Amino acid sequence: MLTLEQINVLKEDTTAFGKSLRDAYHQYKGGIVDETDYEQAQITLNNTMAQLKQANENIIPQYAVLKRLMGFPPEKQFNVVFDTLEMMKSIHIDTTEQLQFEKRIEFQEINTSKDLQTQLVNYYRYSFIPTVSAFYNYNLSFQNSNFGSLFGSSYPSSLVGLSITVPIFTGFSRINNLHKARLQQQILNWDQTDLKSQIYSQYTSALANYKGNYYNLQVLQRNVALSRRVYFVVTLQYRQGIVPYLNVITAESNLITSEINYLNALFQVLSNKIDLEKAMGNISY
Repeated sequence: MLTLEQINVLKEDTTAFGKSLRDAYHQYKGGIVDETDYEQAQITLNNTMAQLKQANENIIPQYAVLKRLMGFPPEKQFNVVFDTLEMMKSIHIDTTEQLQFEKRIEFQEINTSKDLQTQLVNYYRYSFIPTVSAFYNYNLSFQNSNFGSLFGSSYPSSLVGLSITVPIFTGFSRINNLHKARLQQQILNWDQTDLKSQIYSQYTSALANYKGNYYNLQVLQRNVALSRRVYFVVTLQYRQGIVPYLNVITAESNLITSEINYLNALFQVLSNKIDLEKAMGNISY
């Protein structure tokens, strides 16, 4: 998108520089200025056209990379459509919103691991508790001295009992497992503390970058308006023979630089906004 917008800027500049070239040519033919003004205008236009040609060529491999990332068939074509005005509206974010660690997916994962580890610790800890169980057995015995009447009569019997199992010695396996589970639980607590530090560091860095580049964007936006105004005034002054063509070249160069810098700053702020939303856990995966 940045390259496409730069192409639009260069197209506008090429049109403006072509008009300046025609003005310089007519003034040269009229004897108002010397030949160098016309030649300087031609050089400026040629440089801009070369930049436009290079930008148009650069967009081809960028589309190829985008197709690969999207899984789009290479032989098919599509166009990226965007609106810089809508992009300007979407750069704003509430910088007063407090950081909530629970929104981060990494924090949720480590909380789940802690819950599972707590259950494992409880499992090994409760294994030392004696086990009490009750049982009831009921049997039928068939007995007879005559084989043909073996199932003719039965003698029922029943048994009710209570069993208590006390784990006295288990080869230290349960103690070692419990100790290992508690150490793993402590490691998870340290990992969670370290993760909070990482998240906070990412948040503060993203917030600082967003605020700094947002201010820079506002400054560059004013610079674009001033550069256009200066270019318009200097062009009128040159046509009236008040200033030399060198002033026009300087104004044109400042205009191109301010417009390109503004576009770079706009896309940088959008990138910083995404980084800030990611750090705050506001992006859904």
